Amino acid sequence: MKLWQRIFLTALLLVILATTITGWMIQSKNFSSTMQQEKERAAAIHANLAAGISSQVVYQRLLQSLPALGEKQVQQIAGTFLSENADISGAALYLEGTVVHLYPMHAAERANVFASNILEKNICLQQIIHDAQSVYLMSGSILTIEEKDYLLYTEKNLDALYAGKAEQMRMICYINLLTASVIAVLLLITTYLHLRPLSAIQTGLEQITQGDYQTRIKSKGAAELRQLTAHINDMTEATEQHMEQLQQTADSRKQFVDSFAHELKTPLTSIMGFGDLMRVTRSMDAEMRQEYAQIIVTEAKRLQTLSGKLLQLATAEHVQTEQQQVLAASLFEEIRVATAPMCLHNHVRLSVHCDKTVLTIDKELFKSLLYNLIDNAVKASHTGSEIRLSCKTRRGKSIIAVEDHGIGMNAQQLQHATEPFYMADKARSRKENGAGLGLSLCSEIAHLHNTQLHIRSHEGKGTIVWLVMPVSGA
Repeated sequence: MKLWQRIFLTALLLVILATTITGWMIQSKNFSSTMQQEKERAAAIHANLAAGISSQVVYQRLLQSLPALGEKQVQQIAGTFLSENADISGAALYLEGTVVHLYPMHAAERANVFASNILEKNICLQQIIHDAQSVYLMSGSILTIEEKDYLLYTEKNLDALYAGKAEQMRMICYINLLTASVIAVLLLITTYLHLRPLSAIQTGLEQITQGDYQTRIKSKGAAELRQLTAHINDMTEATEQHMEQLQQTADSRKQFVDSFAHELKTPLTSIMGFGDLMRVTRSMDAEMRQEYAQIIVTEAKRLQTLSGKLLQLATAEHVQTEQQQVLAASLFEEIRVATAPMCLHNHVRLSVHCDKTVLTIDKELFKSLLYNLIDNAVKASHTGSEIRLSCKTRRGKSIIAVEDHGIGMNAQQLQHATEPFYMADKARSRKENGAGLGLSLCSEIAHLHNTQLHIRSHEGKGTIVWLVMPVSGA
């Protein structure tokens, strides 16, 4: 059973129950009020009858000038008076437990049920008697005539009252049925209209669970449903973004693995090929052996550089940095000394310009970053050109830059510069034992220091790479 059907049936049952209870309570209160009026009226009639009998006996005694009337005469007067009264449906007169008059009393056998209470309390008592086919209201009291205590009983037929009660109950049932029918239709329409947006939500969720994360559910209905729709759309958007990130990561890793396999294949093929030639060639002059050995050593060095940088790149994001305050001038001097052989071999000059800035860095990681930047600059520079390593402070920030005047990069090359294994000029990079990992590693190290690389380059004019670091003091 659907939710809207459950809500509809539950609300309908509650409405029927509420209207039934309300109708029953109103009818019960109305019937009680009517019954109380009937009892008061019956009591008044009973009292009038008792007073009328007493008055008639006194009148007859005075009329006949007797000191007292006999029992039979009294009973005859009482019987005549009771029989002629149209306000009652029956009456009985008892003397010392014996019926002296009975005018048709439908419940005569029950007349003495509360006789003892009448005699004891000397009041008019009433009781409702349910006969086989009818209902009567019996009233009883003591009637003292000629110094004798009689018990006078009168009864009033309540069939009309109970018939009216039954008719009222039928009317209440009809009204409840009609009301329930009208309310059922209104509830059905209202419930369906209010919960109809749930169908759209369900349809949207089915599409989302099937992998269609571009689905967006339209916001309709009550505020709660609109809020639910908004949360579902936000969740779907977040999931879509997360899936895109996962896909990008998977694609990046696949590209990384493919590039890694390709880069390893070339030096390994050269090493194995020339090594095998040296093994199978029986007569080889010294010059050829020297050439083959040089190729093997060169490719082995390239393989060593590639594996080392791969290891650094793979562990860079997991390494725990050991931050310390380092004087920038001292750090640059160490870099100048370390890169001097490389610059001398490539016939380029490294100039260092630094103030008294103090940096909070992981010294070894940061040295690796600067070394790789200078290494890239050396490989891109022309013979006799200058590479500039500088550090200057502006507004509490230190700007560290490596600038060359080499071959530079165009806009497309610059866009992919920090991607692993990307080489703008593959032939030149392999000739220089490059692997396309230097800027990727530098980017990761910069990220560990809560900063990022900035690159500006113009093809044929050179490249400048810089990053901004906070100054710790002088």
